Order: sequence, then structure tokens, then C-alpha cells
Amino acid sequence: MKIIYLSIPSQGAIPTKKTYQFNAEYQTDDLDFAVGVSLFDQNDNMVFSAWNLNECPEDAVIGRDLFDEKDFIKAVKLGMELAKQGYNDVKYVDSTGLYETSC
Repeated sequence: MKIIYLSIPSQGAIPTKKTYQFNAEYQTDDLDFAVGVSLFDQNDNMVFSAWNLNECPEDAVIGRDLFDEKDFIKAVKLGMELAKQGYNDVKYVDSTGLYETSC
């Protein structure tokens, strides 16, 4: 007599966590305070950057140095692309160790 075992998938499968990791690179001043940060994807493409505007406040205008609607759309599209690839979380790594990496 041959016994055959059947596997029936459960209705409520436990989702696995798939995290996409970005790398943060900081530009610091003489006192090691961040004056700028750039985030890079896993292909080393810069996907976001932000800089202090205290040296040139006249440049703090929408579309030049401030996060604007185009930046927002780029961020949403990147999130949608990562979701299509199965990612359901993101994090960044600060190789300098200067800043907290929890989001």
C-alpha cells in the first residue's frame, strides 16, 4: 500500500517582509553636523537629496531647492515600482554611523 500526502495551502498565508535598502551619504560641516544627505538605490543611482539652505536662503524656492510636486511624483512612482517588485518595506543605511537609521 502506498500513502500519498496532499498539501493544502492555508487561506491566510503569512506575508513575508521584503525590505529595500537605500544607502545614505552625508556631507558634514567642520563639527560633523549634517549639511546634506543623498539617498542611493541598490544600483548606486541617487534617488533623493536634501541640503541645508542656511548659506543661500534666497535659493529656497519651490522647483529649485525645496521638495516640490515633481519630487513627490518621483517618490510615489519609485514606491509603486518597489511594490511591484514585492517590497513592502524600506530602510536606509548610514555608513558613517552618525545618525539614527530608523524610519
